[in-house]
Amino acid sequence: MALIGFSIGFMGYMLYKFIHGLAHMRYNAIHTAFELRDKSSIGAVFLSILLTTVITSCLVLASAFTVVYIAPEAAASGVPEVMAYLNGCYIRRVFNIRTLVVKFTSCVLAVASGLPVGPEGPMIHLGAILGAGISQGESTTLGCASPIFPSLRNSKDKRDFITAGVAAGVAVAFGTPIGGLLFAFEEIASFWQRSLGWQIFFACICATFALNLFQSAEDAMANGHFGLFAKSGVIFEVSETISTHALALIPAIVIGLECGIAAVWFCRISQWMATKRQKYILPRGKLALMLEPVLLGAAFVALMAFLPIMWECRPVPEIDVKETGKNETWSGLELYICNPGDDNDGDTKTYNPMASLVFNTGEETVKQLLNRDANQAFGYFSMVTFLGIYFVGAACANGMAISSGLFVPMLVIGSLIGRLTGLIFLDIFVGREGQFAPPSPWAWVNPGVFALIGAGAFMGGVTRLTIALVVIIMEMSSEVHFVLPIMTGIMTAKWLADNLEHHSIYEMALVNKRIPFLSGEGMAHNMKLLETVTVSRVMQPNVVLVNLEERISSLKLLLKQTSHNGFPVVSEVPEGGRNIYVGFITRDHLQVVLRSAFYKLSSFDSSMKSTGSDPNMKAPKLLLDLEIKFEDLNRKYVSERARSLLQMHDELVLSDPSVAGKGSRDHKNFEHVSINLRPFVNTSAVAIQTSFSVARTYVLFRTLGLRHLTVVNESNHVAGIVTRKDLTSERLEDALRAHRQDAFL
Repeated sequence: MALIGFSIGFMGYMLYKFIHGLAHMRYNAIHTAFELRDKSSIGAVFLSILLTTVITSCLVLASAFTVVYIAPEAAASGVPEVMAYLNGCYIRRVFNIRTLVVKFTSCVLAVASGLPVGPEGPMIHLGAILGAGISQGESTTLGCASPIFPSLRNSKDKRDFITAGVAAGVAVAFGTPIGGLLFAFEEIASFWQRSLGWQIFFACICATFALNLFQSAEDAMANGHFGLFAKSGVIFEVSETISTHALALIPAIVIGLECGIAAVWFCRISQWMATKRQKYILPRGKLALMLEPVLLGAAFVALMAFLPIMWECRPVPEIDVKETGKNETWSGLELYICNPGDDNDGDTKTYNPMASLVFNTGEETVKQLLNRDANQAFGYFSMVTFLGIYFVGAACANGMAISSGLFVPMLVIGSLIGRLTGLIFLDIFVGREGQFAPPSPWAWVNPGVFALIGAGAFMGGVTRLTIALVVIIMEMSSEVHFVLPIMTGIMTAKWLADNLEHHSIYEMALVNKRIPFLSGEGMAHNMKLLETVTVSRVMQPNVVLVNLEERISSLKLLLKQTSHNGFPVVSEVPEGGRNIYVGFITRDHLQVVLRSAFYKLSSFDSSMKSTGSDPNMKAPKLLLDLEIKFEDLNRKYVSERARSLLQMHDELVLSDPSVAGKGSRDHKNFEHVSINLRPFVNTSAVAIQTSFSVARTYVLFRTLGLRHLTVVNESNHVAGIVTRKDLTSERLEDALRAHRQDAFL
């Protein structure tokens, strides 16, 4: 766990270092455009628009190219795929090293381009990849394995370490070790143990420590004092502590309702875009997938760069610094074409409010909105305009063929909604000229305070998180006085979003990708009713069975004519009785067994030739020892290149037995040979009876991460099989409806 935590901390440090470096290079290039011409001229403005559009298009093009042509599994945030894997769904190449490299590269380019995206989602996926790779000590992409951690190479431990990687990724992304643990518990993990909790917490501590340590080393190169955590990981630390008030719950509820409605529309726009993407863009091939983010990025950035022209310059607000008793100006505001001022000649420093929102990274924009020192720094028109364009842009950018996340856009949108609401309350109840400052009991009527409530509420409405989100908001802002209003806003937004839209943004992505994800809350309202419905309502009764002793010709035909992932194994009963259920064997294991049998028979054929034996001598009727074990089937790694070659070989074997091995005189002589499958059968595979309830079957699939479940009758005869697709909400609704009709009749 410590190694995973330190690796994720270093990965996060490098990710944010590259992002900030590229983003500052992009903004410096835009400022250079103003220096080449008169800042107030139209030529300088349009040169800056052209320059920022070209730079953004190049960065997005490079980001999309790496995803589309190298590793499509690295697209979007990767959080839904990690959730699905831990839920029991198998998704190929989502945790390999190629996905890791492309995820990192594409995320850096996409976030630095100026698109309304963030790095937090990809950071979670990167943490999951490192958790899987380090714990297993092997790489299927590179085709190599190390002697370390051999006992951890099983599905259960791999899922546990992936969960730890996710939690550590959240801890690094937000600087919230406790929030990372709760995020994995509430959103990611389908199964949880007490012992796993403290191990994951330790990984989060190591990741946060590593991130702060590397930041301290960077500061020490310029200022010395290595080990001093000046940047303590509090990303959005509040500028001023304000005590809460009982009446603060009223605007918190209002903000929660606003953010709940906005979150539903955000999810629906994203869903609509995903549907159109699948219908019009995916059929047109890779080039169309790559051009979509480029065109959207160019249009979004060009529009955003044009907007500041419509706003006049305003004096930079002054803030009262209590420690010195002096007035200082608010730093971080964008000048754009405004007068920078000079303290020596008495010129007033000015800034452009829209440019201060546009020409900043997402994190810097959130910091500006959460600032509590100057309530009137951003007016209604500037924030409403920016909110409308940013809202649509972020919703459309979700799911594109680039590596990007949604957490920063959600924080920006929520902060805008909260700050707008704060301005309204400020004007109605306090007034622009009569605002109260601490220690006034009305100091809580502050747009910066309401912006923090809005940030949490909108995230709660989109992701449906509650406990983890409250802790994340507290840790990343150091705000403990407004915990109750923050909780109220998040719960209100989640309640309203749940009533208006059933699925969260991540569950919608899984539905679009047709991944059979079994949500913990998906059928919660019907679980009591499903307790009375037997599994026979949803199972598939026509099951393809495999005997303990099966002929090669039958296995070949089975693999050739079916695409099932696994098969129940039964033992033959004499005197015409029904077969007894023994265990389960997966398709991959059966292919390995069949391949080994062909090679063993090829060796037998070659030995017969070398010894001059009778050419008509037949192979043995039953193969008992293939020199492979069930444990080896579970732990054996196969490289991606070897896997593709083996797949081609399997297809040839199934179509023409003469290609199974060289030097074979006639492999048709092996068709009659049977294989003893007992050593390769998973005899501990879970099986349930036909009277088992659907509700408990659902729980078994979620907690054990199952992909299929055999159903037997009271005599242990196979009666059917249940897969994840049989437990989707649509199938469960149909089963419940049929059960009600039968009960009524």
